[in-house]
Amino acid sequence: VDRLDFLRASIKTHKKALQEAETLYQGLLQKLRDEELFVFDKKARLQDVLKLRMGEILIAKNLTGEGIPVFSADTGTKPWNYTSNSKNSFERGTIIISARGSIGYPRLPDFDKYISTQTTIAIQPNPKKHLPEFLHVWLQTIDYEILTSTQAVPMLTVADMNDVFVPIIDLKTQKKIANLFASLTKIKQNHQQCIETLQEIFEACRLDLLYGKLRL
Repeated sequence: VDRLDFLRASIKTHKKALQEAETLYQGLLQKLRDEELFVFDKKARLQDVLKLRMGEILIAKNLTGEGIPVFSADTGTKPWNYTSNSKNSFERGTIIISARGSIGYPRLPDFDKYISTQTTIAIQPNPKKHLPEFLHVWLQTIDYEILTSTQAVPMLTVADMNDVFVPIIDLKTQKKIANLFASLTKIKQNHQQCIETLQEIFEACRLDLLYGKLRL
């Protein structure tokens, strides 16, 4: 019981730390949105300074399961599937925003090349003007619900993004902001990994005790 209680307490500690890190992350996003972290003297319409387009029409049964990663409208960091049939791939740094289902969730895939489906919007920044890492953070400050088109199936379109603005600031400041949020993201990932590992150890230990494989 002491061993299991120790593991349970450790899981609880990491869950609390994860929640605190998430609260801090969201609080900083709010401050960034309200210009309390940095004051942005100039902003531009997103479509005027970045390239936006809907993803490709892809059908699951036609995917090969290998090749270039394919991202769909979800919140996962892992690819939805893979394909070797498409020639229209994105370069590293392209941001994928879910446009149907989990609307408005921006991701910055960790791949040199990838593809997204028709349920997403792909945003390709000019790295000389906007760092992808900064833009990925900034796009998390947008309320996409008020932008979403009202139709039978709610969906975010390129036209809906017409009212989204992005700050025009120097790359040094962009990097400073991106690094701040990247450090918090790393902290959250570390705590999440600890929780998952401890839960696996807890379950294995519980079963070993239950079936007599482990005796104290």
